[in-house]
Amino acid sequence: MDALLCPRCGATMKEIAVIDQEEVIYRILSHLHLLAPGDGPRAPPRSDAGPRELTYEPINDDLPWADPT
Repeated sequence: MDALLCPRCGATMKEIAVIDQEEVIYRILSHLHLLAPGDGPRAPPRSDAGPRELTYEPINDDLPWADPT
Protein backbone atom coordinates (compact mmCIF):
# COMPACT_ATOMS: atom_id res chain seq x y z
CA MET A 1 0.00 0.00 0.00
CA ASP A 2 1.43 3.36 -1.02
CA ALA A 3 0.30 6.13 1.33
CA LEU A 4 1.04 8.78 -1.30
CA LEU A 5 -1.18 7.20 -3.95
CA CYS A 6 -4.51 8.95 -4.52
CA PRO A 7 -7.36 6.52 -3.71
CA ARG A 8 -9.63 8.24 -6.25
CA CYS A 9 -7.50 8.55 -9.39
CA GLY A 10 -4.26 6.67 -8.61
CA ALA A 11 -2.00 9.71 -9.13
CA THR A 12 0.99 10.34 -6.87
CA MET A 13 0.25 12.87 -4.12
CA LYS A 14 2.73 15.28 -2.49
CA GLU A 15 3.25 16.04 1.19
CA ILE A 16 2.23 19.61 1.93
CA ALA A 17 2.61 19.50 5.72
CA VAL A 18 3.81 17.25 8.53
CA ILE A 19 2.12 17.45 11.91
CA ASP A 20 4.30 15.96 14.63
CA GLN A 21 2.80 17.50 17.77
CA GLU A 22 0.65 14.90 19.56
CA GLU A 23 -1.78 17.42 21.04
CA VAL A 24 -2.49 18.93 17.61
CA ILE A 25 -2.99 15.48 16.06
CA TYR A 26 -5.48 14.49 18.77
CA ARG A 27 -7.36 17.79 18.44
CA ILE A 28 -7.72 17.27 14.67
CA LEU A 29 -8.82 13.64 15.04
CA SER A 30 -11.26 14.61 17.78
CA HIS A 31 -12.74 17.39 15.63
CA LEU A 32 -13.23 14.90 12.78
CA HIS A 33 -14.86 12.42 15.22
CA LEU A 34 -12.18 9.82 14.46
CA LEU A 35 -11.29 9.06 18.08
CA ALA A 36 -12.99 6.47 20.25
CA PRO A 37 -13.97 7.49 23.79
CA GLY A 38 -10.90 7.36 26.01
CA ASP A 39 -8.43 7.73 23.13
CA GLY A 40 -5.89 10.44 23.62
CA PRO A 41 -2.31 11.08 24.56
CA ARG A 42 -0.88 8.67 27.10
CA ALA A 43 2.42 7.96 28.76
CA PRO A 44 4.81 5.46 27.15
CA PRO A 45 4.75 1.94 28.60
CA ARG A 46 6.84 1.35 31.70
CA SER A 47 9.82 -0.94 31.50
CA ASP A 48 10.69 -2.45 34.87
CA ALA A 49 13.38 -4.64 33.32
CA GLY A 50 15.74 -1.78 32.45
CA PRO A 51 17.95 -1.69 29.36
CA ARG A 52 18.53 -4.99 27.56
CA GLU A 53 21.92 -6.29 26.55
CA LEU A 54 22.21 -6.71 22.79
CA THR A 55 24.12 -9.71 21.48
CA TYR A 56 25.16 -10.96 18.07
CA GLU A 57 25.09 -14.65 17.27
CA PRO A 58 26.22 -15.47 13.72
CA ILE A 59 24.14 -18.06 11.90
CA ASN A 60 25.64 -20.28 9.16
CA ASP A 61 28.85 -18.23 9.03
CA ASP A 62 30.74 -21.34 7.88
CA LEU A 63 28.76 -21.62 4.62
CA PRO A 64 30.52 -20.49 1.43
CA TRP A 65 29.14 -17.48 -0.42
CA ALA A 66 27.27 -18.20 -3.64
CA ASP A 67 29.07 -17.25 -6.85
CA PRO A 68 27.07 -14.32 -8.34
CA THR A 69 27.99 -15.28 -11.93
